[in-house]
Amino acid sequence: MPEIKHVFNQGKMNKDLDERLVPNGEYRHALNIQVSSSDGSDVGTVQNLLGNNKLSNFVGLNSKCVGAISDDKNNAFYWFIKSQYIDSIVEYKNGIITPVIVDINQNVLKFTDNIITGINIIDNLLFWTDNYNEPKKINIDICKQGTDINGYTHTKLVVSERLISANDYIDIREEHVTVIKKSPKKQLTLNISANNTVEGSADLEFMDANSNQYVEGDTFQIIGMNLPAGSSFAEGSVVLVLASTSTGSLPEDYDIRLEVVENISGKQGESMPGIQPLPYPPHSYWFKVLSTSQNITTNLKLYYFQQGGNDEKFFEDKFVRFSYRYKYQDGEYSCYAPFSELAFVPDQFNYDTKKAYNTGMDNYLSELVISGFVETDILENVVEIEIVYKESNSPLVYSVDKITKTDFDNTEYINAGGAVVISNYWNSNRYKITSDIIYAVLPENQLARPFDNVPKKALAQEITGNRLVYGNYEQNYNLPKALISAWNKPRYDVQFEDLLPKKSLKSSRQYQLGVTYLDDYGRETSVFTNPKATFKVPKIQAGSYNSIATKFTTDHPTWAKGFKFYVKETAGEFYNLALDRVYEAEDGNLWLSFPSSERNKIDEETFLVLKKAVEGSTVISEEAKYKVIAIENQAPIFIKTLKKELLRTNGNSLGSINNADGVVVPIAEFFFEYQTPQVNSREFLIRKETWLTAINDVELVDLTEIAEPISITFADLGANRFSKEYKIANITTDKEDAAAAYNVILDDVIDESDAWIYPDLVDPDASTAVTNNTGFSTSLTIIIHKFEIENRPEFEGRFFTKIYSDEIARQYIFLPSLDEKNYETLAACQAYYFSDTSAANMNGATGTTSLRDDGVTVFNGDTTSEGIQLIQYNINTNKYSVIDQPFAQTPTGSNQFPTSDETEWQALLDIDGDGASDANFFIDQVYFRGEAPLNFFEASSDRDSGTLDTTSVEKHGLRLVHGYQGSTPHVEMDFDWAPAVTDSLIRKYASENGGDTFNQGIYEENGQWYIELAFSTLSRNEIVNEFIPNSQGGMDETQVSYNPQLPGGIHSQGLYQDAIWQVDEIHTKFVANLKSGTVFTFEGDANKAFYKITDNPQIFRRYNHTSAFDWWYAHCNYLATGTGGNNTQISQARNEAAQQFNKFIASDNRRVTYKIPISVFNKERGEITGEDVLGASDFSSTGALQGLLSTATENAPVRITFLKERFDPSTRLATDKPAIFETMPKETAELDIYYEASQVFPTFLNNKTLGTIVEKGMKITCDRVGVITEETEVLLITNNSIKFSNAMTDEVLQVGDVFTFTGKDGSFVKLKFSAFASSTFLTPVGQQNGFNVSEYLVFNEIYNEYGLSWFNCYSFGNGVESNRIRDGFNQVTIDKGVKVSAPVEDVYKQERRLNGLIYSGIYNSTSGVNNLNQFIQAEKITKDLNPTYGSVQKLFSRNTDLIAFCEDRVIKILANKDAVFNADGNPNLTATNKVLGQAMPFAGDYGISKNPESFAKENYRAYFSDKQRGAVLRLSMDGLTPISEYGMSDYFSDNLKLNNILLGSFDGDKNEYNLTLDSTNVTVSFDEKVKGWTSFKSFVPEQGISMSNDYYTFKNAQVYKHHVEQDNSQNPIARNNFYGDQYISSVEVLLNEQPSIIKRYKTLNYEGTDSKVIKEVTNVNSGYHNLEDKPGWFSTYIKTNENEGYVSEFIKKEGKWFNFIKGNDFVNNQQIDTKMFTYQGLGKIINLDIDFGLHRETIVIPPPPIPDPITGTVGCMDPNATNYDPAATINDITLCSYVAPPPPPPPPASIPGCTDPTALNYDPLATYDDGTCTYPPPPPIPGCTNPDAINYDPMATADDGSCVLPELYIEDIADDDITGNPNV
Repeated sequence: MPEIKHVFNQGKMNKDLDERLVPNGEYRHALNIQVSSSDGSDVGTVQNLLGNNKLSNFVGLNSKCVGAISDDKNNAFYWFIKSQYIDSIVEYKNGIITPVIVDINQNVLKFTDNIITGINIIDNLLFWTDNYNEPKKINIDICKQGTDINGYTHTKLVVSERLISANDYIDIREEHVTVIKKSPKKQLTLNISANNTVEGSADLEFMDANSNQYVEGDTFQIIGMNLPAGSSFAEGSVVLVLASTSTGSLPEDYDIRLEVVENISGKQGESMPGIQPLPYPPHSYWFKVLSTSQNITTNLKLYYFQQGGNDEKFFEDKFVRFSYRYKYQDGEYSCYAPFSELAFVPDQFNYDTKKAYNTGMDNYLSELVISGFVETDILENVVEIEIVYKESNSPLVYSVDKITKTDFDNTEYINAGGAVVISNYWNSNRYKITSDIIYAVLPENQLARPFDNVPKKALAQEITGNRLVYGNYEQNYNLPKALISAWNKPRYDVQFEDLLPKKSLKSSRQYQLGVTYLDDYGRETSVFTNPKATFKVPKIQAGSYNSIATKFTTDHPTWAKGFKFYVKETAGEFYNLALDRVYEAEDGNLWLSFPSSERNKIDEETFLVLKKAVEGSTVISEEAKYKVIAIENQAPIFIKTLKKELLRTNGNSLGSINNADGVVVPIAEFFFEYQTPQVNSREFLIRKETWLTAINDVELVDLTEIAEPISITFADLGANRFSKEYKIANITTDKEDAAAAYNVILDDVIDESDAWIYPDLVDPDASTAVTNNTGFSTSLTIIIHKFEIENRPEFEGRFFTKIYSDEIARQYIFLPSLDEKNYETLAACQAYYFSDTSAANMNGATGTTSLRDDGVTVFNGDTTSEGIQLIQYNINTNKYSVIDQPFAQTPTGSNQFPTSDETEWQALLDIDGDGASDANFFIDQVYFRGEAPLNFFEASSDRDSGTLDTTSVEKHGLRLVHGYQGSTPHVEMDFDWAPAVTDSLIRKYASENGGDTFNQGIYEENGQWYIELAFSTLSRNEIVNEFIPNSQGGMDETQVSYNPQLPGGIHSQGLYQDAIWQVDEIHTKFVANLKSGTVFTFEGDANKAFYKITDNPQIFRRYNHTSAFDWWYAHCNYLATGTGGNNTQISQARNEAAQQFNKFIASDNRRVTYKIPISVFNKERGEITGEDVLGASDFSSTGALQGLLSTATENAPVRITFLKERFDPSTRLATDKPAIFETMPKETAELDIYYEASQVFPTFLNNKTLGTIVEKGMKITCDRVGVITEETEVLLITNNSIKFSNAMTDEVLQVGDVFTFTGKDGSFVKLKFSAFASSTFLTPVGQQNGFNVSEYLVFNEIYNEYGLSWFNCYSFGNGVESNRIRDGFNQVTIDKGVKVSAPVEDVYKQERRLNGLIYSGIYNSTSGVNNLNQFIQAEKITKDLNPTYGSVQKLFSRNTDLIAFCEDRVIKILANKDAVFNADGNPNLTATNKVLGQAMPFAGDYGISKNPESFAKENYRAYFSDKQRGAVLRLSMDGLTPISEYGMSDYFSDNLKLNNILLGSFDGDKNEYNLTLDSTNVTVSFDEKVKGWTSFKSFVPEQGISMSNDYYTFKNAQVYKHHVEQDNSQNPIARNNFYGDQYISSVEVLLNEQPSIIKRYKTLNYEGTDSKVIKEVTNVNSGYHNLEDKPGWFSTYIKTNENEGYVSEFIKKEGKWFNFIKGNDFVNNQQIDTKMFTYQGLGKIINLDIDFGLHRETIVIPPPPIPDPITGTVGCMDPNATNYDPAATINDITLCSYVAPPPPPPPPASIPGCTDPTALNYDPLATYDDGTCTYPPPPPIPGCTNPDAINYDPMATADDGSCVLPELYIEDIADDDITGNPNV
């Protein structure tokens, strides 16, 4: 009989191939089977599966395993349990189950129902991230110590280093188990002692009231000692007392030693009957005598050293800041706390010009005690505090010491109760620094670590290269922009005893404050700032002690637990230079002399700012900024040139000259009367004969032979007035002619400013009563000097810098002199005086108003009969004249502004009467038409002249409306800059009616006097209305053109140029002196009054007769006419517009006016007197007072003369109190960097945060006056209350009162009072009402105002600010801060880095380094993968590389190496310092979709699913392989997408990858040995892991071990029993070789293990005799779609087991029925009954390994076990025994018969069908029964021959058919 044999030797399913093509050895489907192979290649054995055994018995509601990880190294695994009330992590190790950590409803573990796929173990540290909470880490061993063995209680914290055990019952909290570690938030407090000496004196009788000398131990008071400003004695310090006769340096032995017992300064004195006690004055102390050697009674000198007697300074030339950091239990270090203030003690200002440095900037630190490093909220698992310090000029951080709770080093201190306590550093919270020895250097990257950027949550996690890597993580927070305001505030509102100088903000700087928010773990946002957080510290504040105050203008975000301030100050370096010598330069400027050691501080690009005057003690308030003009390393020739007087003479013709021998020579014989020195002339003659005439036999040297330079000066000695000193350029003469003259030629012409030497300006040759025949003033003195070069010792070791000389420099850097000051002329100019009746203090015009047709009130101008008066000076008549015509007229129609006639202005400016406007200065009290902004037709502007608010017109009572001819309504102009179109009449009118103040001429305004000086005509740069094309065919910016009829014909750029407003060149020098500090006088002033310009003038650009409004009005009228007018009207309008434009650009239409602030100046004392200046009435010719201009207005213009002080050589003497210059920082590239400026402030107040912002010793004030009346400070902080040094009462105190707590560094915080913590009720004597009294006040809210301690210099209070040691060039400077931050360019918001990776620092258990919590953002710790690959889902470390499983790709990331690609594209690996190098995608467009739980690994292989592509993949060393294509691609393509969870695990016992399809409720296994999928399995676990080649799964949080035959009690476990449920095995085999041949199967047999044998000894027909029953494999009942029946046993024949199943015969020989192909033979099993009494093999299970000895009682602790031991303390589940399950039911009796109820012979007693069923024949249903027919009828049972078949064709798809013929 032909036989088809199917074997299982390939052991895998094939669901992809057609049923006819599945090869032998593979099967279609399998459930719960496994296939093993023998040595024969064609032999395969199918077995059902061994069951699993439950190892745990945890009790929990709705428990679920959400994660698991094996630790093969330690033969352990851990699983994560989520239940309704309890979360836990459990360990299985060496057969023992132990809870590791238990969280009973305290939100520590925070497990969710989602699977945790990011779990790692390194050593005994367990890390995990669940994508919903903070990444976490626990120490397994330590956690187990704090966890109850039964897991019934919450895990307790155990920290042996802090002596904390589980018996302390400290519940473990989430902050103890996060990867990120909290950092300290508070700055250290520095308690500083100094060794600088303070010298003082006091009158003291050194004896008691009984005249007994004080002895050791006596105490006494000294009230009001004489100590230097800012100095004090510290309580507990030692004062050394010397006799008043002691001088010089301090002796080694002191006469008396005193201890400062108490500083009683400011405290209430002793009460006297009936007398209110007064406070003690400053510098009052109680002293105690320590030692004395002799009786000293009076006038003692006291020298002061800080307690401790350490005379040695340390950190002498350094600026040092201290900080600290925490070390946690597992070795992690936190970030540094905010660094402290500087450990620096300066001294009084003393800039030693000989040493060339400021000794006040030495560090006098001698003792330093640090406190505050044990914060009130320090975590219990902090085991060490490391004190560190940093020098400001170094990036290095040094470790000082490491402090632990169990240290034996002790220190003595005074506790809060005032008692002396000895304790270690940790408990005392104090540490003493005694030297600056070099300590261990810490890693530099720690400074770049303001916080650890550990992700808030992450999906993927891996440990690679001993670093922790997260992928697909979340960072930052959603935060609306934080807004703050900041301002400069005095640093000390309360008085602290401290030495000068004090910390301050550098003046002349701009500061911008920013803020960062911090979450509970210290993560910081970027810096937020805004314009209101920017402020400037003006120069005048250089004498103050400045600090930053700030407040918030927005609410704090709810997630923030704290905030920190940062400050930005980008100015560069500055230097101080001490000036002790100054010299006048040859050009009138100043040479400054500095020590050569200061040379590097300045160069020729430097600006110097004068900060402190010579011998001054206050800051110079003026700007006093000077550009360095020149630098000489040696004294310039001019300075070395000594000026010696040759002779001097006066101007009296009867007077004389004194030659070198003092011989009198008449003045008439000295000069020729017809060629004397004249203004604007360089030449004059001297009588040679007079010069050379020997007098008393002494001959003078011929002037032409004098080698030294010579100068001449004119002086009025009676008025202390001098002309300029004119250098003589050349002297020539006829040497042969003794009577010839010396022809003297000067370097420069005699300046007009020196015209005062002639009293008659018109005709200097005229002879008057006050002149001689030379025209000189009779009081004139002429001085001639010669110059000799002389090197003096004062030039040695000096360099010289030239600066511009002004009055300020001369006032402050020359030594003060009691002698009367002399002045010489700087410049002079005549000025006219123009006034009209609209001006202030004149006879004002009476204007009227009218109501315009649009309802707007307008001013109509002057309506008086005389019009507006104008005073004009006529040079021909030397008088002023009056124009009687109205100056400003009202045009026709009352709805327009007044206009003016340019001809009147031209006449006014025609001073000389030649018909042309002249350029002159005049006192401006006259009408103007408008003012000019920089851009006429732009609404604006902060660029205007500043006279009116440019943004509001209504403010001035005006509305600017343009009305065209015939147009209604009026059209508003397209610009609204009010001053441009507002004339002086309207400004005056508006001023008188509540508008802006408006004045002209000379007037007082807000207590300041002003004079308005104007210049017109401005013809220096004319504006021409002409199109002059440039080289590009266009117009230059300085040109204008008005041709409105042409396209683009209007070019107005030239109107905006500054050049058109310049005065003429001959007045440039005069204008240059119109500046702050210039001293001037009016010529002809009988009072000889001097005036000083007190500030730089404001400058206005005014239009005389035509404003922009007039031109634009005409232009707009032209445009309006063009829309409806005829050609004539258009032409007229265009001409009118052009005419107005030409009037507008005319030079006589422009004047520039200087508004000059002036004050009366006392030239002798060199100071402003504060007296009133002359008023405007003094300038009136009709005024009652005869003032300054009473004569000038009738005869001549005013003459204004600028003066400068004249200095003698004696003024350059050296001083030991020099002036101080400061260099201005040079512009540098502005980096947007902010420096840490504060500690962390909490966003809310509680008992933990209160102690972080308030500390002992802070001064307390109350914002409400009267609440605190005496000095009060903090004594103690406890919980949320503060103990005050003075008791408070609710008699005056109110809930909500704001108290300010100020530290010694000037920082402050404000708190709101809530209640008394405890109080005593008192009722004063004689009063009915009482009040509560308490020292303990409760505060529950922070008031929104903060003062910061940040500073960047020390201020000496005298204008000098310093930020460097000794003010030396190369010395150390104060840093701006240690930690930095910056704003982000984009909006700061919460960010999900889907494609991002971020990694930590390194871990090294050997060296004890654990930096796994360090995520330093400043380093390159991130890597972004290509976003087209999808988000990162899983990370896997393999062979030092990191594999990233993204949604759409799998990527290999090289670790600590990189790839260099060849020309052919192949990579070569190279070593690199990159932690994460090149990202190299694997070939194949596969990813892990969003199912990281499908990942499982086995050594170097990894398995995972790609649901999106319907594939399952293996990653091995040769790349990606889609293993779903091994016969299962169709199945996975159809089914993966139906499941949310695809759980992957690796069975180490069977070497299979198990993929669980959660929704499909099945697991399918892949076996590498057969390269295929072996079977479906009925167990659906929550997690699965392998450990030591054993396979474990988890169900309902219980752990089960697979592939076991016996339970813990050695009872057998049924095969296919999973999680207590029994399942069947099945295999679907296709027996269809040669599918083209139709077959009928008669017999089924199998080869394998023994089948069940039934005892048979009687029935010989059975074919064999069995003497006994034998158990074995059998199937109780088989039913196919063709057959069914009992198959109780197989019969063994020839080594094979047979059973006969007969198929029904539906096919006859006459016809092949192809529809039966799938139904022939045995058919398909559709029902199967199984006997559960399956054959079991007895397997001897080896005993478990002997565990380590464990203390306690070992027993079974499972209450469900039969041997439950309630006394056991250690659970051993292997000891537990359970009730055996009931045996399976016996098989039914074998009763053959028909079991089909529909059959005719149905037998209800039959137990198996014997195939005898008979049926009635069904009625035939005729029709086509051929399925291939076109008319196939599936219901037909009898073919009626009606089938119609389709046309037959054959398609050969192979290259050739079986005959070998080619394709057709």
